[in-house]
Amino acid sequence: MRRSPHTLFAFALVGVALAFAPRVASACGNAWMREAPRLVALREAEESLENDDLARVRVRAQAVVDDPASDAYQKRRGRRLVALARARSEGAPLEDLTWAAGELRVLHETGGRGDVTLEADLAEVLARHPRTRGEGLAILEGLSKRELLGSRHAVTVLAVARALEATAPSPPPRAIALDVASGPRAMTEDKALGSAAALALSGLVATSLAWFRRRRDRRPEDASLA
Repeated sequence: MRRSPHTLFAFALVGVALAFAPRVASACGNAWMREAPRLVALREAEESLENDDLARVRVRAQAVVDDPASDAYQKRRGRRLVALARARSEGAPLEDLTWAAGELRVLHETGGRGDVTLEADLAEVLARHPRTRGEGLAILEGLSKRELLGSRHAVTVLAVARALEATAPSPPPRAIALDVASGPRAMTEDKALGSAAALALSGLVATSLAWFRRRRDRRPEDASLA
């Protein structure tokens, strides 16, 4: 039985594909094995971050950041995780908050402007820092209005800030005047000076009246002596 040239050509292609398939599969498998440890470390770090196991996050993510074989994307993921772990640590010092805010700001400005999750992470850390609290809360409020707050930590920070603002007592009027610019301060000081002057004038008037009454009462006596 004779086979057509097309059939023979098809068989030849199949043979070539079968011959090279193990090599291609082996190359892909080797590449995956090289990438697997870093990918596994990042996934474990992200799971630990969700479970608030911050010490494990820093260890696993920092290892990826320090690994020379990590690519740019893996390093970015690792840097974000390390920054959040340091900022969310209980009693985090200002140095850690400052570093974490700077790290997340760099990530946001260098390729993360369209990433609302990264934006929420940055705003959360900014809101934790006393010097950047206002900036962070403003960003969180904007994201909340657009229903883009996906992080429970960011939601918690915003909710606590709102609760504190709602329950904060109003300062007394004099404190407001003293805390504002020189205009209200000057008004308060002028009022104080005016009150003091009025009190002094009242005292002077009372003293003068008493002296006048004493002089009037002594006049008959002076006349009889004369």
